[in-house]
Amino acid sequence: MTYLIRKYNRPGNVIFISSYPEQKSRYSPNVCAVSGFTKNTIDSLKKLYAKNSYIVLTMKSGADDRYEEDRVLVDRVFERNNPFSYLNLAREVLRFGKVKKVVIEFEFGSFGNIAVAAFFIFIPLLLKLLGKKQIIVIHQVIENLDDLSGHLGWKKNDIRVLLFNPLLSIFYKTLVYLADKIVVTEEVFKRKLKKIAGGDQKIAVISHGVDTNVRELDRLKSRKTLGIAKNKFVVLYFGYLTWYKGADFLARSAKKTRDKSLLFLLAGGQSFSNKAKSHYQRYLDNFKALPKNIRLTGFIPEDKISLYYGAADLVVFPYRTMMSSSGPLSFAFSYAKAVLLSEKLHPYLYSADFAESLKKAKVKPADLYFNFKFGGLKKKINQLKKNKLILFSKLIRRKRNYLKVTKKLTFLLT
Repeated sequence: MTYLIRKYNRPGNVIFISSYPEQKSRYSPNVCAVSGFTKNTIDSLKKLYAKNSYIVLTMKSGADDRYEEDRVLVDRVFERNNPFSYLNLAREVLRFGKVKKVVIEFEFGSFGNIAVAAFFIFIPLLLKLLGKKQIIVIHQVIENLDDLSGHLGWKKNDIRVLLFNPLLSIFYKTLVYLADKIVVTEEVFKRKLKKIAGGDQKIAVISHGVDTNVRELDRLKSRKTLGIAKNKFVVLYFGYLTWYKGADFLARSAKKTRDKSLLFLLAGGQSFSNKAKSHYQRYLDNFKALPKNIRLTGFIPEDKISLYYGAADLVVFPYRTMMSSSGPLSFAFSYAKAVLLSEKLHPYLYSADFAESLKKAKVKPADLYFNFKFGGLKKKINQLKKNKLILFSKLIRRKRNYLKVTKKLTFLLT
């Protein structure tokens, strides 16, 4: 380990504090969704800066604790839901004293439950005291926990909302104060964060990147592999089965439809951060005894993702709230798929590239969004402007490819 510290402890290098995929993977099931985002970001940085290397201080995953991956030192020092692990994290930061730039990819679920995640604030404080330049990428901006009541297993207007909302506000204000720069992934999150914590000059918007290196597969060949009839219209939901993503809404909508030409693919498994919670296990009852027009796949391994997107005619996002930029939506853009979004995702329109791409593709917001009323999704599927929505996805893919968006991060690192 001493040799690796000497090798990577150099002023031009950058430390990332983030979840990170398991070895030799990009989208692995045992870490949170931010891990793939971080790996794509670092891979883009390596293309832009051929001489720099990167240190990733990340969560344990049962694999090797320390190893190298092509100019990246992966140092697994943090154990989720263990507040004492912050001491290990702090110790590793101190070991790399010559490295002056740190990027933190922050999502609450990465570190553990609410109480453990709250202790995270001591890491930016340490970096501030050490005089390191720190860029904090905030992947979730939540104004009101009442919007996540079903996800948290709370009742509407729960007394805990009154307790935790002010604490959440203090947490965001502290992050903004300690950071040299804050990055959010959509314009709406900048507006929300500015409202909560101020710091307008510190907050930059860098869109969630789109992975353009995916392997696109033929529709009919994908269906043959998955055992799906070629004449079916396939509606795909991709990602963890969670309340805030509306997986249960889609299951109920599919149960009510009598259109035998439709097949709903729920391509996802249990939530990485919630699977041990009793209220979440009760939520999973929504996915028992499903009819034949719904296929529940479980978690999709990385080498099978292309098959499911390849087989899909449409990708649906029935989210109940917009607290972060959707990784599965980024995948849909990667594969240039037609998409439909719930009305709760309307704030995507605040992002200029999103609105401009819609306009160029001649897609009206009314063509893209559906409501949660009975039959609202089915009506939109029947009215689907597939070719225009595919063009919209292609335009976004071009604008948001990881190499382009990561260039914006390099300006903040200089």
